[in-house]
Amino acid sequence: MIKSFGTEVHELAFDLIAGCLSSRGIKFDWDEKDRATPGEAWGNFQSLSELDRWKIADEICGETCGIVTKSIMETLSADMRTVEKRVSEVEVLLKTTQDEMFLFSYPNVQAAARALLGLLTDRPDVTEHLR
Repeated sequence: MIKSFGTEVHELAFDLIAGCLSSRGIKFDWDEKDRATPGEAWGNFQSLSELDRWKIADEICGETCGIVTKSIMETLSADMRTVEKRVSEVEVLLKTTQDEMFLFSYPNVQAAARALLGLLTDRPDVTEHLR
């Protein structure tokens, strides 16, 4: 698993997929220039029962599904009333009209809010509203 910018990316290993399908007579690791095997593999897959397809899905994704489910449950069950106390850093990604990207890091929410308020050019000074 890779975590980046609050996004989790989970990889399903090619060898796991190929092995799982191969055990059911479906060749998935064909040569790049092979034009016949992909069609045969698809035909073999299509001939499987729905139950067999679900078994394949479970075998390929089972472990990853558990990890993703755990992560989702942790996120959904987070006590939002305590988030402020658990913030270790605030990152703000700004994208300009010229598609430039600027990533800024702040030690807390208040510092990030002050920096964002400093970008206001069309509003009166609102910094007094910060705690």
